[in-house]
Amino acid sequence: MGEMPKGLLSRDEMELVKYYRGLSSQQQFEILESAEHSFNAAKRMEELAGREVEKGFPRDESRWS
Repeated sequence: MGEMPKGLLSRDEMELVKYYRGLSSQQQFEILESAEHSFNAAKRMEELAGREVEKGFPRDESRWS
């Protein structure tokens, strides 16, 4: 599959935009809200995974039992 020139949308992306624009304002808001929550959760997990305490955590969790 070839690369799209910067700034142009693929056919699939254009179809998604058309579909999204056809939704009610409430449905658009719900989709955006869900995407924002997912993005924030992923960013938070990325931040937590990068903490020094997480990097040095022992792999053998049996000692915590």
